[in-house]
Amino acid sequence: MAKLLKMPFVSGKDSLSSTYRYPDGKILKIPPVLLISVFGKIPDVAKTTTADFKKVGSTIVLVGKPDIKNFGGSTYFEVTKSTDKNIPQPDLKTLTSVFNSITNGIQSKQIMSIHDISEGGIATALAEMCFGGDCGAEIDLKKIASLRPDLTFFNETPGTFLVEVENQSVAKRLFNKIPHYIIGKTHQNKIINVNFGPKSLCSTSIEELKRFWQKPMEEIFHS
Repeated sequence: MAKLLKMPFVSGKDSLSSTYRYPDGKILKIPPVLLISVFGKIPDVAKTTTADFKKVGSTIVLVGKPDIKNFGGSTYFEVTKSTDKNIPQPDLKTLTSVFNSITNGIQSKQIMSIHDISEGGIATALAEMCFGGDCGAEIDLKKIASLRPDLTFFNETPGTFLVEVENQSVAKRLFNKIPHYIIGKTHQNKIINVNFGPKSLCSTSIEELKRFWQKPMEEIFHS
């Protein structure tokens, strides 16, 4: 990856054995962790953007090619107690082009907001973008893949992003040479609607999602 991106990784840390003891004596065994630290220089901080949705009626795009076959290490498999030794693989053939398109879109202010696809997949990214923008959204997962909407929704492929742009024309112009999927729009109602073609999969208020999102940290700091 360092050779592909032409970025030398000069710093790292491993914590292969780590535990935490709660006040009641309970011991939390922390999984082995490998950390690589990377710092980037931004010549003009005004040419950046944040993750919160900016506008009602804008277009939501998944940028990058998701690997929906491998789910090792994912939050979804942890919750469902599923196992897979294979972690999702980024598409190395298009990765640098994806990064360049994302950078150009941000610096030209055509990308209004952006969130990386990481822990929790599209589900988490979409919810957090709605929390910040105080708005709702509607997406169609069938625009990405025709099978297993759950694996599509909770996919955690590195090098993929959820992006907000003004409209479909902007999306096609920005991402015409890289994998991308126009999956939905933001809307005024504070509800996230997830569809799979004509079938509605779920409809949840962002207030309810936000309560669950904040609950773990509230339990820690209020204890």
